[in-house]
Parts: sequence; C-alpha cells; structure tokens
Amino acid sequence: MPSRSRLLITLSLSSLAVTTVSCRDRNSLSVVKYAHAGSSQLLSTPIGRLGLQDSGITHSLGNGLNICVRKYGVNQYSDKSLLLETKLAHAMWLKAAGYGANEFSRLKFTVSESCTKEFASVIALEHPEITAQATGDNAGQFNEPKLSCGPRGATAYGCSSDGGITLGWGTPGSLNYSYLADNPKKWTKVASAAPSMVRLSPYVDWQSLEDGVHANSEISDEAKTKISAAYQELLNDNEQTFDVLGNFNNLLGENGVTMAGDQEFSAIMKQSAPDRETFSGRAYRPRQAAFHTLIHEVGHTFGLTHADNPGQGDITGPSATTVFDPSRNQYVTKMSSMAYGAPYGFLTEDDRLGVTAADSAIRAEIASHR
Repeated sequence: MPSRSRLLITLSLSSLAVTTVSCRDRNSLSVVKYAHAGSSQLLSTPIGRLGLQDSGITHSLGNGLNICVRKYGVNQYSDKSLLLETKLAHAMWLKAAGYGANEFSRLKFTVSESCTKEFASVIALEHPEITAQATGDNAGQFNEPKLSCGPRGATAYGCSSDGGITLGWGTPGSLNYSYLADNPKKWTKVASAAPSMVRLSPYVDWQSLEDGVHANSEISDEAKTKISAAYQELLNDNEQTFDVLGNFNNLLGENGVTMAGDQEFSAIMKQSAPDRETFSGRAYRPRQAAFHTLIHEVGHTFGLTHADNPGQGDITGPSATTVFDPSRNQYVTKMSSMAYGAPYGFLTEDDRLGVTAADSAIRAEIASHR
C-alpha cells in the first residue's frame, strides 16, 4: 500500500502578480517533470484510477469514479455552488492532463449525507470528525482561527493569525495491490483502500466563486458581469458537460481571475488600525471564496505537491517560472495554484506541466506492472 501524504494550505497575506498563460500540446510536455508525488502514490489519483480501469489488470475499481460531495451546517456557500465548483476543478485538472469529455463522463458526482470509503473521492465541507468516522481517515483536523493585532514598531500596525490558518486538506487516497509470489512486479489485482480526500475548514465563512470575483477590486466591472452571468447559467444547467465547464474555466483564465482575499481579516484591520487597538488570541472566521482552495486541494488528489515547498521525495523540474534551489536540490516557484501564493482561479503553466508529467509517470508505472 503506498503511503499517503497529509497536505495543507495556509492563509497567505501576501499577493503576487497574475500572469495569463496559454495551452500547449500534451505530447510536447510528456518528458517535463514538475512538482508531483512519486509514481506509486500517483496511481490512487483520479487519472491513476482511470488508467488502471483501462489497463487490463484485474481490479475492483469499477468503471468510473464516484465522487461524493457533502456540506455540513448552514452556510451562504450553497450545495449547488460547492457541487458546481467541484466539477469545475476536476474538469480543469483533467483537461490540463490531456483528457476530455469521455473521461469526464466517467466521473459521477453525488451530493450525499454519507460519504463513505466506498467512494473513489470525497469532497467535504463539514466537521472533520464526521468525515473521519465515515471514511476511517483521521487526517485533516482543523483549529479555530485566532487573530492578534497591535503596533509593529513606532509607526506601523499589523495583524497576524496565531499559528497560521488551515483552509483545507487534500490527499490522493490509497490502493491495495496483489501480486505473484515469484513475480512481485506483475499485479494480479488492484483494489481501493481509501478514497481521495478534500476537506474544507468548517471555521471559514466560505463564499461562492461568483462572490469571490465580485469582491476582488482588481477585476474589471465588465469581466465581473460576464463571469457572473456565465456562473448563474452554469448553476441552472442540469447537464454541466465537460465542454461547458471548460468554456467557463477558459473565461476565468482569459481574464486572469484571482479570488479576493480574506475579507474578514481586511475588515478587522480597517477597524482596528486607526486606534492601534491591541489584542491577542481573538477568535474570528475568515470570509473568502472556496474556489482557489478547491483547485489547490483537488490538485493534491491528482498527485500534485506544493510548487514552492515540495517534499523531500517529490519530483520537480524546470519550467518558465521556476528557480533552482540548491539547498533542496529542487525547482520551486510561486507561480502555481499549488503554491502558497496568489489565489488563482485558473491553472498556470506550471500546474499544467506538473499534472502532465504526473500522467506520464502513471502510464509508465502501470505498464511496468502488467
């Protein structure tokens, strides 16, 4: 059974310039490596499971992926928005990996009160103990955010979160493998051991993608109107096909859309700064759009790791925006939805390179075990 990494995203109070990127041919990227997990871990990702289903290797994975979506409690972020944005994130990563409508049609999204380990993937906005009980996975515990504000030197004033804020968790799940005693390289059966998992913190007042766009003052009114109209049309589209989802994702990329930052943090800063109010350990609930966090965490379920802080065993490689870090002997970048940087609403070139390289590694790994 391959090991599973526990991945998290913390709130960043900094910003990065947005660069619009263009698509490239999948075959031309097949030898490029970027920040992704080792090949054995990649097999439990959505594209890994689809590849195993088509490999001819005996398996009990079914003929598609059942993805469970669950939201806990009352929140202005509706079930319809969570479901739609989950589909948008999966369509985004599938397309970047070189897949299309046929593969996306094999993904079945279900809103359910019971997301068990029988699902291939679970997307949950709920209290983590509920999900842990249902899936047998105890990862992804969240703490209530706390804030401290006060003078920073003689003239400056600032606020910071105590210990950072965990917005979400993502992991690609795991598989069990059976093989011949005299030939361990040849798998005789593959079975699911645990689903891929995305958890969104229950301590955040999550907003829809549409709300996140409207709250971003850097996006033009014209773009906001166009995106809002397209979003509402998608919400009311019962089919939400791969092509229609892709058109909307293209609209986000063409406009270089990023989500607004934590609006509650900004409001507290604005209120506290004039009188240089000092306090520490004050509980508060961040307020921001969920879509960037969904893209990031779903990226983890596809096997992508942190582009600016890859793990010791993670595979990295050069791209247009990476720099080589000799201290870790790896390439790193902030220009990625998989980095702790700008809250992208689209995939960057580095994201595309990473998931394409991961797909190539998956194909090679499967071929080696037939």
